[in-house]
Amino acid sequence: MYSFLNDISISPAGITVLDSRQLIKELINTVFLLKKFKIERIRVPENFAHVAIAGSVSIAEFYQTSTDAEERGLILGFLENMTEVPPSENIEAVEQADAKHLFDIYLDGVSSHLLKEAYVKNSPTVSFASHPSYQADFLNCKKYIVTEKGDRNLDILLNNVNNQNIQLAHFDYLLQINVNIIFSKRKLDPSKNPCWREEVTKGILDKYNYPNCLDGLSQTECRSINMQLAPMILEANGWVVNSRLTSINRGRTEVWKVYTNRLGEEVHVSVDLVEGEFEIQDRNGKWVKTVFFDGKDTGKDYSQFKNSKNKDGHHIDIK
Repeated sequence: MYSFLNDISISPAGITVLDSRQLIKELINTVFLLKKFKIERIRVPENFAHVAIAGSVSIAEFYQTSTDAEERGLILGFLENMTEVPPSENIEAVEQADAKHLFDIYLDGVSSHLLKEAYVKNSPTVSFASHPSYQADFLNCKKYIVTEKGDRNLDILLNNVNNQNIQLAHFDYLLQINVNIIFSKRKLDPSKNPCWREEVTKGILDKYNYPNCLDGLSQTECRSINMQLAPMILEANGWVVNSRLTSINRGRTEVWKVYTNRLGEEVHVSVDLVEGEFEIQDRNGKWVKTVFFDGKDTGKDYSQFKNSKNKDGHHIDIK
């Protein structure tokens, strides 16, 4: 999967900077953040590494003059993951789109084949922050269409990802791309894969050294840590707090909050802070299974409980 460089942001008309190194670092950091969503390569123009950014330093010059080993490693990794020639699947997709009607994508009055590819593939763009408009959540582009009845143009928006908006404006969009990549030949079943972003989930748990960090702690201290971890893991995997169901089930000792999946079929998960577990319920609130924070099945069986009124019931009320 590719992100696409907004090539108009490389050298906008009339804009120069004294030192483009910070612009380059910000863009590279964004591209590496996209790897968490399985978007691992970036489409760039030919000879891009040697083009001066905003009339200043090129990426190749930045790499050659840097004395910071970590910085050089990041630049080298970026260079290895960029693609100057469009892959065959992109060429085919653009040709199919042009077969319906010829069109070009313009930004600030300049046409861009890279942005056209991004539009056709519904892929994210990344921009150098060489102008404030290129730091916006979306690029305001024009789609100029050529038809036998005459030309016309449409306003379109392209998702423009940067370090600041990746978790806010574009998280759901990127998460759906992630789902499409991982489950390309099947549909995501959140009841079977509640923590389907395994690498991200593991990264959160490893950061806290979980569950080893709970050793020797009181129940209250364990609950406090579980309360911090649970939302991070669930939200990273596409779950959102269901305020209505949380309110309905408030007061039950085994339920802290109820989340609902927003990527597939309607499935719920309640958080058990005491055990440090997620309990999966179907759309009717019936218990399906219980998993650890890493998504692995605990092997517990609560199917014998008929409803949420049981003393140790693990179903939830939905009305």
